[in-house]
Amino acid sequence: MIKKSFLIKTDNTQNVQQAQVQCYDDIKDIELISQYGFYSSPTNGCQVVEMQVNGQAENVVGIANDVNNQPKTLANGETMQINLSTGAKVYCQADGSILITSPTNTVNIDNLKHTGTKVGFFNADPIVKPTVAGIKGSSTALASLIAQLVALGLITDITT
Repeated sequence: MIKKSFLIKTDNTQNVQQAQVQCYDDIKDIELISQYGFYSSPTNGCQVVEMQVNGQAENVVGIANDVNNQPKTLANGETMQINLSTGAKVYCQADGSILITSPTNTVNIDNLKHTGTKVGFFNADPIVKPTVAGIKGSSTALASLIAQLVALGLITDITT
């Protein structure tokens, strides 16, 4: 038998993910299963499809899905992973590009276009787009360039 329930809570402390689900007045504990390599902790209240393994009522597994928050604009073949708590997304688009979106930034992996206002490399604090000052060929322009590359985290200045 297959039926639709609603998630009350999950327990991720066991070897397999356990969930307490409710279908009408029936509340029970079941094992949640996921696609290979993908793990999540579903939000309480989401839908769970319950399935009896080998038709055994005492051996039930479920798959959780949140139909209220699923993306409505995906084209054929596209996938999206969403963190409903933060809004962070990984969006694999039909053209082969990948968009990674956090609450404050978006990165397009296809062309690495950074649409944020700050960037930092190699664990440097992110800074706004730097400006290099000075007359080309002068030591002040070179010093300005070195300072900005250091600020971005792209180089370590050991010049004397």
